[in-house]
Amino acid sequence: MRICNLPGRVEFGSLAGPAKPVAPPASSPPLIARQPTFNGHVFIPRSLLRAPEPPPPAKPPVDRYLRKPEVCDLTGLPTSTLYRLMKAGLFVRPHVLGPNSVGWPESAVREWCANRKPR
Repeated sequence: MRICNLPGRVEFGSLAGPAKPVAPPASSPPLIARQPTFNGHVFIPRSLLRAPEPPPPAKPPVDRYLRKPEVCDLTGLPTSTLYRLMKAGLFVRPHVLGPNSVGWPESAVREWCANRKPR
């Protein structure tokens, strides 16, 4: 005798008797839950809905380093004036990036340009 526990399947008995349908056990949930619909749309109870997650906090912009030609183009100053202003403490000093390279933080250079008095 072969027994099948799936809903809608029948149990095959002996050849003498007719086949009997087998009901699924009462404790097992249905295999496919039918979704209630409203005008063709799936109805989801409010208790199952969650509020949307807030967006992640905005990251501050990454400050990049400008090399000397970019600083000269941005400020409109020649190299000699740039170094003269640094010596007098009137311009931002560069950061050491490596053994043979320096760079100015872009935000500091732009701030200096914005605070500069026009001639």
